[in-house]
Amino acid sequence: MRNRRPQIKYYETFGGAQAPSGPHIPPPLRSRLWVNENVSDYKDSRSWHDVNNVLEDNLGTIAVHGIFLTLPANEEIELEADPFSNMRGLKLLKICNASFSKCPEYFSRELRLLEWHEYPSESLPPSFRPSALVELKLPSSRIKQLWHERHLPLMKKLRLIDLSNCKCLTKTPDFSKVPYLMDLTLEGCEKLSELHPTIWDFQHLVSLNLKGCECLEILPHFICWKSLQTFIASGCSRLERFPEIRMQEPFESSKQHLQFDIPETCIPIRL
Repeated sequence: MRNRRPQIKYYETFGGAQAPSGPHIPPPLRSRLWVNENVSDYKDSRSWHDVNNVLEDNLGTIAVHGIFLTLPANEEIELEADPFSNMRGLKLLKICNASFSKCPEYFSRELRLLEWHEYPSESLPPSFRPSALVELKLPSSRIKQLWHERHLPLMKKLRLIDLSNCKCLTKTPDFSKVPYLMDLTLEGCEKLSELHPTIWDFQHLVSLNLKGCECLEILPHFICWKSLQTFIASGCSRLERFPEIRMQEPFESSKQHLQFDIPETCIPIRL
C-alpha cells in the first residue's frame, strides 16, 4: 500500500480582492511576492529584484500576504533588520535555497504555511504564536528545540509538521498544543533519541515517519490511536521492540489498512 499523506487545503488565499498585486503596484504593497526560478539567470528577473529589495531593505508592509522564494542554488541575502517584522498580515511563507545574514525574530500570527528549508536558527523565536498555522515544514534545519512551549498558543488548525533531516534535533517538543496533527515526519533525524510522551496521545494522526532515526531505542509497549494509517520506523537500528497497536472503536476495522515499515531486528508487532 502506498503511503497516503493527509490532503490539506488552504481556505485562505493571499489576500483576495482587497489585496492588490501586479507589476503596477510597488512591491511593498503587493499581496504576493513570488520567485520560483529554476534557471541560472533568475537574477535578471523582475520578481527576484522585487523580493530581494523588500527583504534586504526591510520594506515589507501589512499588505504582503505571501512570499515564495525558491531558488535553483543557494543565495545569500544581506539584511539590515528583521524583514518580517512589519509583515503582520503574512499568511504564506516558503523559503528554499536562500540564506539570510540574520535570523528572523518575528513571524506573523496570521501564518497558515511556514516552509523554510535549512532554517538557520536552533529554535523558532519566542514570539512564534501562529494560532492559524496549518503546515510547518523545516526540513534540513539546525533546529534543536522546535519552539518555546511556554509561550505557544493552542494550534487547533496545525495538521502537518515536517522536521526531516534535522541533524541537530535530539528530542521532540511537547505536542499537547497541536491536538489535531495528522502528519508528523521526523525522517533522517539521526540524533533523535527521545520522543515526548504527548506524541502517543494523538487521536487524529494518520502518518508517523521515524525512518532513519538511528539513536531512537525505546517506544511504548502499546499505542492506542484512532486514525493511524502509516507508521514508518525502518532504519531505526537501535530499536529492539515495536509497540502493540490498539485501534479505538469505532476504528477497529481500519487495522487491515495499516501500513508498517519497521526494522527487521524488532520483535514483530501485534494488532
